[in-house]
Amino acid sequence: CFEYPGNIRLAAGCRIARNAILRANTDRAEGVSVGERSHVQEFVLINANRGYVTVAEDSWVGPHSVVYGNGGVRIGSNFMIANHCAINTVSHHSDRFDIPMREQGLFVDPVVIEDDVWLGVGAIILQGVTIGKGSIIAAGAVVNKDVPPYSIAVGVPARVLRRREGAPPSGDDS
Repeated sequence: CFEYPGNIRLAAGCRIARNAILRANTDRAEGVSVGERSHVQEFVLINANRGYVTVAEDSWVGPHSVVYGNGGVRIGSNFMIANHCAINTVSHHSDRFDIPMREQGLFVDPVVIEDDVWLGVGAIILQGVTIGKGSIIAAGAVVNKDVPPYSIAVGVPARVLRRREGAPPSGDDS
């Protein structure tokens, strides 16, 4: 299902499953874009929601995953996201008690996921996070701070367990 199709760009050879929803409800020029040969699987929701979501080429967004682009989401090439993952760029203010939280306003910050990143089943990426090139986020991890390139991050909240064996030296992430 394409909502606001004028703001959706699909590159050659990308595949969008029948029950996926791409919602480009935004005035941002980037809207929602899916790169060449990328796949968006069943029951995925990609929602620009006044922001944007870009998925580069040769990437895979697994079933039942959700991407909220309020603050902007940039996903690099050769990205793999397993099923039931969430990428979220928004949260609510909650300092006041005299009005409901939903009326207190929002925090929005972008999420950047660099090339060749793998998110395991059920991983959650929160606003303001950058995940470095070649990183692996373990199943069920909740990422609330940046992850350096070629890292393996695990847990709630996620912590870097180690660097991937054989990764290029720090600073040489080409």
